[in-house]
Amino acid sequence: MKYDNFDVNSWGGYAKCYDALNDLKPYQNLQMTVISNLFLSSGNLILDAACGTGNLPCWLKKNKKNFDLTIAGLDFSDEMLELAKEKNQEKYFIFAKHNLNKDIPFADEYFDQIVSVNTLYALSDPARILSEFYRILKRGGRLILVNPKRGYENGLILKEHCSDIGPDEPWLNVHSSKEKEFELLKRAVNDIEVRSKLMAVAKFNCEILKNRKFYFLSLAELSQLVRSQNFFIIRREKVYANQAILIVAQK
Repeated sequence: MKYDNFDVNSWGGYAKCYDALNDLKPYQNLQMTVISNLFLSSGNLILDAACGTGNLPCWLKKNKKNFDLTIAGLDFSDEMLELAKEKNQEKYFIFAKHNLNKDIPFADEYFDQIVSVNTLYALSDPARILSEFYRILKRGGRLILVNPKRGYENGLILKEHCSDIGPDEPWLNVHSSKEKEFELLKRAVNDIEVRSKLMAVAKFNCEILKNRKFYFLSLAELSQLVRSQNFFIIRREKVYANQAILIVAQK
């Protein structure tokens, strides 16, 4: 199967290959870290902001036997939402189309918790969406935010996946050439189909980078941005093979 039908205005090809990330150990660990920072209290209403293909609900189902909460997933991609709905058909998962560059269509203090994984960097005004998160979050509510760090290296995610304890240098600049990209993926991933999908994910990301401005921030910069919108930071750390920053904050 080919996954190269990419257009920056159409996410169909990206949606088809995106879930290959679930096969990477650092991505698995990232999802588990996010889940571990959620308060899964009875009756909670959680927003998954830019839910993509619905991986957060899937990981929750794998690791939590009882559900007495609702997760609302928003994404602007029809193709991503279609997969999210297909994978999560239970009544406590709700998915809707929305562009997070616009006001979020929920009332003030509506959600108990908000999760936003690898989304903030791609939005036109990160401060504005954080302000919206603050508005729709209940008093005492929790925000779990993940954002790629400035100077992230995708090759180090592959390095951690295959438990390579050697030096970082051979894994750096993984996208410098198609040959290097292929060799490192071949070294890290045995499954040919998964490897093909990850190659496609890399291609799509590179194409997006050519056409968009992104906000890759340092730990200090992201922390300052979150605090500027009146959040109180509870926890902050590097995750995803130390290539992304996780911040847990409270309203």
